[in-house]
This record gives sequence, C-alpha cells and structure tokens, in this order.
Amino acid sequence: MEVNKIKQYFLNKNLIEIDEDEIRNLEIKPTLAFTDGENKIFIKILPAEAISNRSQFIKFMMETSALREQCNMIYIVIPSLIATIIDSEILKEMGIGLIISTGEKIREVLPAKKYKPKIILEANLIEQIEQISSRLERIESYIHRLESQINQIAKRIGEAKPIKPITIEKPVEAKIEIPGLPSYMQNNPWLQILRGRGEREIAK
Repeated sequence: MEVNKIKQYFLNKNLIEIDEDEIRNLEIKPTLAFTDGENKIFIKILPAEAISNRSQFIKFMMETSALREQCNMIYIVIPSLIATIIDSEILKEMGIGLIISTGEKIREVLPAKKYKPKIILEANLIEQIEQISSRLERIESYIHRLESQINQIAKRIGEAKPIKPITIEKPVEAKIEIPGLPSYMQNNPWLQILRGRGEREIAK
C-alpha cells in the first residue's frame, strides 16, 4: 500500500504532517502523524505481511490500540481485500477510525473518536532531564573529591606531634609581716600599696 497516497489524502484535509523528531521517543510509532494545530492524528497502515498472517495482524491491532494513549485520534488503513473481515463495531467501541484503500481510491468508512492522550515527555524535556542528571553527577564527583581532601587533612592533623602548652606562672606576691601588727593587717594588700608610696616619696 503506497504511503504517499495516504499522506496526500490527509494533507488534502488541511492537516500538517508532524516531524519525525517529535515522535522519535515513542516506543510504538505510527506510520504517519498529522496535526490540525490542536490535535495529534496518528495513522497506522496495515503492512503487506499482516494481510495473510494472523499473528502479524493481531500484533498490528495491539500496537494500534496502544497508540491511542499517545494521540487525540487514530486511524488504521487497510486494503479492500480484507475489509469484509474487519468488525467495524469493535473499532467503533475503541474509537479507532477505519480507512479502506481500493487502488487509487481512499474511503473513510469509520471516523476516529477524539480523546485526550496521556502526557508525553517531549524530546527537549528529556534532553533537559539528561543535562540535569549530568550536572548532578559532576556535583557528586566534586563532593567525593572534597571528602577525600578533608580526610587527608584530618589524617595529617592526627599524625602531627602535639604542641606542648605554655604555662605562665603567676607571680608570687610578697608577704609583708611586721611583728606586733594585728592579724587583720598581716599580709594585707593595702600595706603593699602604702609601702610602694613610701618608697616613691623617699626617692623624691
């Protein structure tokens, strides 16, 4: 089935094709992706090998169902050859649109149901998260280096010889003992002061 023919069909609906970079982070990717400015519209085209292979067809439908959570509307495109074996009621319940391709003619049999997709991390947001993660790794590495330096300093301090403390001896005050003085005047500091004054007077 020719992809360009399907692409042109949706472009004729005034839809804009979504750049591949905007959907490159999706685990399951649509065949084509469009937007009307507000909604994302995904297209899954049935591959040729799934037409006659039951397991491939089931896989195709499971992937289509999973893609519903990533867009606002989704369509499957199948050839008219197998259109009669598709239960459109099941697709309708799932909100999946159906387009049948017959040679050069493309016909929308069942319109897709619009719904709100789950939040998707855009590529630039993922890149920002990776940058933050890289910065955190550098900060963590810097902290480890600081811890290593602190441990080395602590080890050197532990190995250093202890410094002997310097003791300052308090001067011994001269005791003044004069025979015959009352006990309250013995060793009285005022006697030392008076004695000093007397010595200064004599020196004059």
